[in-house]
Amino acid sequence: MVCRGCSRPLDEAANAMRAHANVMRQALDLSRDGSMVEELRQDLTTRLKSTRLKSSFNDAQSAWDAYRQHMIEDGYLPAALKSLVMLAD
Repeated sequence: MVCRGCSRPLDEAANAMRAHANVMRQALDLSRDGSMVEELRQDLTTRLKSTRLKSSFNDAQSAWDAYRQHMIEDGYLPAALKSLVMLAD
């Protein structure tokens, strides 16, 4: 049986992954959109990729790591699965 506390870190990880997916979709849409002036598109894409993309990835990774840690502490996952990968600013 999974503990009741598992739902909060799972929800936070899922929400963070959805937020990251939205940022990625925006970046991909900007990269594909041919209707925007090239200089503006490049500027927006660069800013989006350099700040929001890293931030959303790190938020998702952090939330996923918190969920993983909770599952390890509850004994559902082996401790060997600990991992932290963050993108540097």
